[in-house]
Amino acid sequence: MFAPGGSTLVIVGDRPEQELLDVAAKIFDPWRAAASTMAIDRDAALLPPPSLPEVKIGVVSRPGAAQSELRIGHACAPRSTPDYPALLLLNTILGGDFVSRLNLNLREAKGYTYGVRTGFSLRRGIGPFAMHTSVATDVTAAALQEAHAEIHAIANGRPATPAEVAEAFASVSKGYPRGFETAGQVARSVAQLALHNLPDTYFEEFVPKLARITADDVSAAARQYLTTGKMTTIIVGDLDKIQSSLPALGLGPHQVLTPDL
Repeated sequence: MFAPGGSTLVIVGDRPEQELLDVAAKIFDPWRAAASTMAIDRDAALLPPPSLPEVKIGVVSRPGAAQSELRIGHACAPRSTPDYPALLLLNTILGGDFVSRLNLNLREAKGYTYGVRTGFSLRRGIGPFAMHTSVATDVTAAALQEAHAEIHAIANGRPATPAEVAEAFASVSKGYPRGFETAGQVARSVAQLALHNLPDTYFEEFVPKLARITADDVSAAARQYLTTGKMTTIIVGDLDKIQSSLPALGLGPHQVLTPDL
């Protein structure tokens, strides 16, 4: 499964370049791909996801749980999408920052949670968008209603404003240098260039590209990549206590999931 022909070595350290290359050659030159009868479909992860989720609303029952863990999301985009900068600002506005819409609603206004986050985990294939939070058992359905409403609104009824985009840009761009403070962070960043086939000029071009994103760009990205009808909602909590409130969500019958943990 792991072969030298498909690998990239990234080294960041306080040594002369040639010394690092010599050490790398000594360690990795003998590496040869092993013969194997295993068939590996390396393109499987690049296939598009199903048009509709297999599970619309799933519950993993944990009797006696004081809280419910909540997830809402779907597979939506690869890292190579040209809309990546717009997705970063969209996520910051929706749930990627303390002053995001979801956090101001579920935490500050409603008091349902200590915090809620969203994120796009974008990969070479189609990666997921996901919202995650934990709430008290008795407000499980109410919190999900608010979360679904916020996700739907930014894509359809209450688009991002120029002020929100400006605030999101400031948050992302001013925090950007913190990703290069340590050798490990630099190595991880450089590895992303190789993994996603990004140009060597990517890091110096990132903030200027981000600065060109408008509220219309963010709204267009929300409409394209946040499709509430395709999202799966997962609850891990006390099913006996929340079951009667789930039909009000309008997501159809819930499915009890029994993962092999």
